[in-house]
Amino acid sequence: MRVAVALSCGVDSLSGRAAPVLSEIHAIGLARQLSADLVGVHVGAQTSLLRDYAAYGLNRIDVLPQDEVGTGDVGTILAAWLRANADISILITGHKASGALDSGLVPFEVAHALGWAVVSDVAAVVAVSQQDGGSPGTMQVLQARPRGVRRPVFIDGPCVLAAHERTGTVPTYIHAVGRAAQIEGVHPGVVAEGLEPEGPVGEIRPWRARPRLMNGVADTARQGSANVLVAPSPDEAARAIIDHLRQLGLGPSGSASRNVTQ
Repeated sequence: MRVAVALSCGVDSLSGRAAPVLSEIHAIGLARQLSADLVGVHVGAQTSLLRDYAAYGLNRIDVLPQDEVGTGDVGTILAAWLRANADISILITGHKASGALDSGLVPFEVAHALGWAVVSDVAAVVAVSQQDGGSPGTMQVLQARPRGVRRPVFIDGPCVLAAHERTGTVPTYIHAVGRAAQIEGVHPGVVAEGLEPEGPVGEIRPWRARPRLMNGVADTARQGSANVLVAPSPDEAARAIIDHLRQLGLGPSGSASRNVTQ
């Protein structure tokens, strides 16, 4: 059973420099609990940051050229890559995005495109059974909930797991493993074969303002006297406010208005 780990280029919140995403490091730890046959996958350009990810236990990282494939949707590219690698039945991603333009929806987009199950905030893998041929059977994971609660979740078949950043499964950083890792770019044709044909394209129209929904209060407000009071006395200002509220049907009763204006 092969397991893939999706990698991204994170941004350090203090320095603003490229840095590994903590939850994706935990994702590598979860993947090592499931299988020893791991492969990392990154959508974008090759960077030295991938060596840092590989040092946590990845012997191979496939780099998918985002621009050459012809689409900017990371989830679509990952789904196409998984279709081309049918022996991979589990994809593990990070818990949340930490880049400048990330949306955090990649695991859900991949699961929706492939029809796989998806579980977020995975803290640990309890047990997993394999069917004939090495495909996963029933998997039990613990989902991190607020206040330290762990909820058991059972999954059948291929799935996408989003690792929580507090899993307790941080692998050991080994510099030699990172240096020896095989980082290769995948030919765009391999990814393009797994892309599904595009459906009907919607019509693009210029933006135009929608008409506002009118109600009784708004219509009444447009019928006001539109009197402008310049430096009014407190009594005059109070009377003007009360008259305006009466026009809207929100004004106080007659006795209350006399108490205010006196």
